[in-house]
Amino acid sequence: MGLGKSGFQRQPVDPSRLVEQCRRKEYPVCKGIQLFKWETARAPTDQAITGEGERFQKIFRIDGIEIPYRFLEGGSSLQIPPDKKVRILIDRTYLTIGYPEMVVSGGKGSIIRMDYAEILYGQDRRSIGNRNDPVNKIFNGIHDTFLPDGGNNRIFRPLSHRAFRFIQLEI
Repeated sequence: MGLGKSGFQRQPVDPSRLVEQCRRKEYPVCKGIQLFKWETARAPTDQAITGEGERFQKIFRIDGIEIPYRFLEGGSSLQIPPDKKVRILIDRTYLTIGYPEMVVSGGKGSIIRMDYAEILYGQDRRSIGNRNDPVNKIFNGIHDTFLPDGGNNRIFRPLSHRAFRFIQLEI
């Protein structure tokens, strides 16, 4: 049984073994990583592993469309007309590590870009200021691009976990 399957048993990770393997560069992902103090804590991805998802709490900015009532709670879906450019900045309200996912129907030929950021920057691209105030802030982070095939109920999620507080969708 694999990750995400019923009955999956998560095995504990020995951090000292993982650090030692990274020091010996046994994994390609460890090359170029400088290891500092290692601390263990309950993995924030436990909910993703057990299939218990959480919804986003707040939308900071919307350009190009009206968000339906109860969209964030899952009570309605968001329909984007063809050839419409939309940008939505979503706030998780706290730093999260996980696999954000969205379910998409239709949209053949469109491009969905999902950007991730831990903070929003000031206009000088250095200052942070109040994290709860998105006014005049610049989004800067990594992104994934999804290309819908027009089918129904397609699940899009990144191939690797992401660390984020903010997600910006560009469609």
